[in-house]
Amino acid sequence: MVKKRNSFINKIKLSVINFYNQCKSYTKTINHFGINKNNIKRWIRKRFFYKKEEENADKNRKLTKFKYLKRIRLQNSTKLGTKIENQIFKFIFKKRDNNEIVTNIMIKNEAIALTSDSSFKASDSWLKRYKKRHNLSLRRKSNSQEITNEELIEKKQMLDERIQMSLNDKDGSDIKYIANMDQTMLKLDYSKTKTIDIKGSSTVSIKQQKFKYKPCTIVLCCSNIGYMFKTLICFKEVSGKLSDRVINKLTIPNNIEITASKSGWTTKEQMKLWFTDIWGQSNGKDNHLLILDSYSCHTSSETYSSICETKSKVQFLPGKTTPYFQPLDLTINNIFKNIIKKEYLNIQTDLINYRQLIINLVNKGLNEIKTDHIKIGFAKSGLNQYIS
Repeated sequence: MVKKRNSFINKIKLSVINFYNQCKSYTKTINHFGINKNNIKRWIRKRFFYKKEEENADKNRKLTKFKYLKRIRLQNSTKLGTKIENQIFKFIFKKRDNNEIVTNIMIKNEAIALTSDSSFKASDSWLKRYKKRHNLSLRRKSNSQEITNEELIEKKQMLDERIQMSLNDKDGSDIKYIANMDQTMLKLDYSKTKTIDIKGSSTVSIKQQKFKYKPCTIVLCCSNIGYMFKTLICFKEVSGKLSDRVINKLTIPNNIEITASKSGWTTKEQMKLWFTDIWGQSNGKDNHLLILDSYSCHTSSETYSSICETKSKVQFLPGKTTPYFQPLDLTINNIFKNIIKKEYLNIQTDLINYRQLIINLVNKGLNEIKTDHIKIGFAKSGLNQYIS
């Protein structure tokens, strides 16, 4: 049987050394502590090392205790008092109940107005602790407004009625699949904030991306069987159109078509182009029910004329329901943009034409979107239930 080896902390070792220094006898020290003579000799040789190590440990313990007590004091100390802090909390949520903006400055001003303590300055550190105590943070406006469960059920029934109406129509027997079309804005503003440089450099400058403020719109369309239709890119151009000279310089894949507008966003003209040149020429027009959201240029009279001219079968999602029933919003748009972002951060953008860069990035994104990604989006939206 192997004998278990004893381990001694520095505090015990120093006690043994001090006892030996007083009595100057190994025998008395061994009898008093029951420790091997070789250990005592080795500890005496290393006494300065043990002493320094113990001093450092004491400093760390004191520092840790100090930091802990300071943190507790800061967390528990509310100079304004609980009553005033609760009044500030009510002030914040009275405004938020009306969907009004609440800023850090407003909270500070309200705190100063409520307290009678002239020494209270409503500092940034106080504000930080206040928000932490009350689980508050600065939030960005969300793209979609939440709706209640009752409203969601009502809108789901509305969508059911619309789709069933299309399926029961005289041309509804031709519908075998469901497609979804949506626009997504693409801004190449993914900041490149890190670079390789010399250690210790006080200033690290990075050239601003020249494409940062040139947004464009990507019009995506996909089918519940996992097929991606031809994609339309709408560039932002001052003239609102692309000249033949510009187009001839570009290499455009077969799965992409390009156009332009003054804002970079799709308008009625771009929707007409999409229906006539892309959807109207596709093989899926006759056997797909196309689902669109209630965006203004989708529901315009010009778009309705294009739908009738191409004999397309179209239905619209009820308002505020795209986060629940639109497949592109549920999975595909996010995956598509992440692929583009990853590719953009790994290429030298200065070595390529801006429009060609967008085309290459979009083509990369389309090629890497898998069939399963599209099918998952339709499964989450619940649109598959209408097609047997």
